[in-house]
Amino acid sequence: MPIAMLRASPCCASGRMTLVASHPIEPPTISQVMMAHEFCANNPPAIQERFAGATAGLHRTFLPHVDLKRLVPGAIGLIRTGDTVAYANMILESA
Repeated sequence: MPIAMLRASPCCASGRMTLVASHPIEPPTISQVMMAHEFCANNPPAIQERFAGATAGLHRTFLPHVDLKRLVPGAIGLIRTGDTVAYANMILESA
C-alpha cells in the first residue's frame, strides 16, 4: 500500500507535528535501514526474503532490538502499520 508523504506543520498546542494534506512532497531519499538482529532469528525465510526485497539496494544494519528501541525517541516521525511480523520494526535514515 503506498503511503503519501505530506508536509508537516507544528501544532502549537501540543508541540507535535500535524500533517497538512494540501501540500504533498516527494518522499525522502533513504540512505540506511536499521533492523533488529532478532528479526532473522524469529521469522521464516519467506518473510525475511519479503523484507529483503522491500529494502533491496539500501544499506541494511542489524543491531540488538533493545538498541533499536533506544533510537526511537530521536526519530522525527513514526509510522504504525499494525504488522504482526516479529521484530519487523525498522528505522529509516534519510540521506
